Amino acid sequence: MNNDCSSRNGCKNGNALSGNCFDKKAIYMSQFVQGGKEIIPSMKSSLPYHKPKAAGSWWGKAFIRDTTFENFESSTTYCGKKQSVIELNNKGSDYQPFYELNKVKFENVADSALAFFFDPPSSWAKIDDCGQFPCTAPENVVMNFKNCEFNGPRLR
Repeated sequence: MNNDCSSRNGCKNGNALSGNCFDKKAIYMSQFVQGGKEIIPSMKSSLPYHKPKAAGSWWGKAFIRDTTFENFESSTTYCGKKQSVIELNNKGSDYQPFYELNKVKFENVADSALAFFFDPPSSWAKIDDCGQFPCTAPENVVMNFKNCEFNGPRLR
């Protein structure tokens, strides 16, 4: 299991209030949007940074190659927070891009910690966006695993 912090503080003892207990993810899925900002920014980006500021683009693709992910032995961290190798962007209501993972190794990764997906929240049901139903991007994820290796105990 990935330790959250060193033994010099309370988090090592499972104290989630120590300020060092965070959700962990190795890949937070990218968002590709229509439009964007100037290459050289002239002002601060609005928060949160991972929130798309325009409609999703249907042509985005992400490629991960020759990478190893190790020791995600559980879907929770040492102090009880969520952890996963791959996590959907929780602000990406329009489109989750196609992902291709090629020559990726998963060493000692539990099935439950491989990916974190979620149902679209009811707050995503906006008449001018997706109508009376929540936008369904989290239900339309495509990932292609090519030449990947899964080694070590996989705990469920």
